[in-house]
Amino acid sequence: MEYLNIFQWPWQILQYTIDKWRISGGPSGQDLYQDCNDVIRDFERAFALENGWAVHDKELVFYLQEAALGLKQWKDSIRWCATPDHDCFSEEENEKLVQLVLTSLKEENLGLFETIGQHISDVAKLLVFIEQLYIHGHDEEASRETKDRYFKRLDTALECLAMQLVPLSTYAELVFQPSHTVGFIPIASPNTLQAIEEQKRSIKTMDQQGPAFMRLSSDPMPSPQDVRAEPSQGVAITQDLAPPSNPQVEANSERVAVPQETSGLHILFEPTNTSSDLAIDIIAVPGLGGDGFSTWTDEKSGKLWLRDFLPRSQGFRNARIMTFSYVHLDSPRLIYNVLGWLDEPAEYLLSCIKRTREETNTPRGKPIMFIGHSLGGIIIKMALKMYFRPDSDDILVSTESIIFFGTPCIGREHNAAERDLALIRIFDAAGVKQDESFGASRGLDGLIVYVSKIFREENRGLSVTSFYECRKYHDVLVLEERLARGHTGHETAIGLDANHHTICQFASENDKGFAEVHRAMSMNLIEISNALHAKGKL
Repeated sequence: MEYLNIFQWPWQILQYTIDKWRISGGPSGQDLYQDCNDVIRDFERAFALENGWAVHDKELVFYLQEAALGLKQWKDSIRWCATPDHDCFSEEENEKLVQLVLTSLKEENLGLFETIGQHISDVAKLLVFIEQLYIHGHDEEASRETKDRYFKRLDTALECLAMQLVPLSTYAELVFQPSHTVGFIPIASPNTLQAIEEQKRSIKTMDQQGPAFMRLSSDPMPSPQDVRAEPSQGVAITQDLAPPSNPQVEANSERVAVPQETSGLHILFEPTNTSSDLAIDIIAVPGLGGDGFSTWTDEKSGKLWLRDFLPRSQGFRNARIMTFSYVHLDSPRLIYNVLGWLDEPAEYLLSCIKRTREETNTPRGKPIMFIGHSLGGIIIKMALKMYFRPDSDDILVSTESIIFFGTPCIGREHNAAERDLALIRIFDAAGVKQDESFGASRGLDGLIVYVSKIFREENRGLSVTSFYECRKYHDVLVLEERLARGHTGHETAIGLDANHHTICQFASENDKGFAEVHRAMSMNLIEISNALHAKGKL
């Protein structure tokens, strides 16, 4: 396959190519590039200007400088991978090259483009949050206790900021062919220039395969579901962010065995030490064919991430983590009582939560974050929108966030055939026989359409994140991206390099998928904290 030699391109061709690839509707590659530059400038204003809000705090300036440098190095790594001989370009031309990569990415891999954009947007939100915490912490009229609380939250936000930057390098790998020999420079790595020179020398004798926008053929770019990108040298996702060992958490994890009778609400982790992290209830609901334990457990490692990883991670050390199990109808009954498979667990879920919060004297209004896999997400929606009772109103008003893993969001905008196909694939993946899954999907279609409509219309500003699968299960992509997003008008949708079953299973704290999920959940925690603070509840 032939490739264009990019450093021979006239300047007009670079600009023409960017203009040609500009896509109407939604942010363009130039918009994403500009957003990145805007965030960098916001960081620099905070510590570089004489009247910058952080200029007098050397420790905070250090963190902000590292973040700004990290974003700059991420841009440089894309530019350098596009053309290792970028020294022959002017600075303006180099900036255009970055725009060109991002512009082509939107056309060839929209999901990856939007995910990168979401990361940059979240960095911007974090900066605003950090500024607010810093200013409130220095309020002369505030009490010492209030100041200490703000500064503890500031430390957490700064750690989240560092964590937010790490995945960008790995996402950048997917912009290029997987066999491309050029490694990406990790964000905020030391001795970056030296690393660049060493990598340039190491590849001089190798044949390089050009990035997507340089190809002459019309071959589609490999997407995450086709290729599992190997981390480049120096890019170790969450390796440096793995939380320190916590003996109390580890001991508690070992004590929690899988009960023989799993029906009901089970507490996986109960915090015992006072922490500055937000006190929150996290409740996980499995889908068809799963249970409250195996659904979230990696088969090879045997690790249940909700119990073994999440309580040790930054921001969740004060979270009570629970998992819900319910009795599944067998397949023959499922055909004739398909609605009962969802409404009975929805009512049971509410009663279990209510009883647990009463028995443990949980303060009224303690925030709740739900996690739902596949049709478990529909059960959550039904519990909140169709079956809540006046005596359970605390559950409704306390729910602040929902994390969906491969949960279908189908509505009238999708034709009946594709709705049926999506549900049939979900039933097939759960082990339901094909002749039975067809009838069950027909019975479930109208209910899910209705529930999705009600949830979208009556959503009261929940923080919602939807993860969709990018790998096939038994040669079939069970739930396509467009059918797994749209639960609310302002959700965050993120693709994971996993299939419909493994999308919510992680082998270790260094797993790329867990890093992505933890990052998204941390952002939701920050939004919850901001909302509670605005209501005067913190």
